[in-house]
Amino acid sequence: MENELQKTIAATHPAAALGDGETVALLRRDGAVNWLAFPDSGGAAWFHGEAVFALAPVGEARVTLAYVGQTPVLQTTWQQGGS
Repeated sequence: MENELQKTIAATHPAAALGDGETVALLRRDGAVNWLAFPDSGGAAWFHGEAVFALAPVGEARVTLAYVGQTPVLQTTWQQGGS
C-alpha cells in the first residue's frame, strides 16, 4: 500500500528516476525516457531534453504511476478506450 509521500510524488512529479544504483534514467509520465546516464550516473548523459526513447501505447491513453509497496519499483499503467 502506498504511503502519502509516494502518492504525492507520483501525482505531482512529471518524471520518475529509475536506476539500479549505477545507471539512472528519467522516465516521463507519457513513457518517454528523456535523460539517461549510462553506464553510470557519474558519466555524461547519453541523451537529454527531447525524448528519443519511449515505451508507451499508440494513441491517447490515461497513465498512472505508483510505487509498489515500500520498494523503489515504479509501476506504470496505461488505459485506453473506455476502460
